[in-house]
Amino acid sequence: MAVTNVHGRKGGRGARPYWLIAKVIGVAAYFGGLTAALAITLAVEPRTADQWTQMADTLRAIFLFAAVPGLLLAVVCGIVLSRMHGGVLWRMRWVKLKVAIAVVSVPALHLWVSGVVGRIRANADKINIGDGEIERLHSVQLGLAVAIVVTLTLIYLGRHKPRLGQPVTTLAQQRDADASV
Repeated sequence: MAVTNVHGRKGGRGARPYWLIAKVIGVAAYFGGLTAALAITLAVEPRTADQWTQMADTLRAIFLFAAVPGLLLAVVCGIVLSRMHGGVLWRMRWVKLKVAIAVVSVPALHLWVSGVVGRIRANADKINIGDGEIERLHSVQLGLAVAIVVTLTLIYLGRHKPRLGQPVTTLAQQRDADASV
């Protein structure tokens, strides 16, 4: 029995829809991990060394099993998707801006938040509330909030694709410009 296409969509889209679905799942896991970690740090104010250890271990688990795998999945899928339309995408300013923001902010925010959480975990057994641990917790909260804002910016750029002052050109104009260079 033959399958009839009743929705009017052309076949032959290849693997692109599957890569897009995987990328959306990766972005959701990354963003969900960041928001869950921020919610935990805002909701819980640890008082004892055991509570500090528990919170640090919980944050580590969120990053290890949700945020980082989601980010890696989104990055790999984004690279594969960009290779499908390489030359066309790299002419767009929003892509250049998105890649620049991601290349600078993701490692910097990773080092900031993981460094502070690592210091909290390392010193959890000898924590006294007056020793600046609350300031470290606020530093983690600030880092997570900045990471969420950066992620929302990247999502906005990828979803709305703003022109950013780039003139509208037709494909024929682009070919002529490429040929003259």
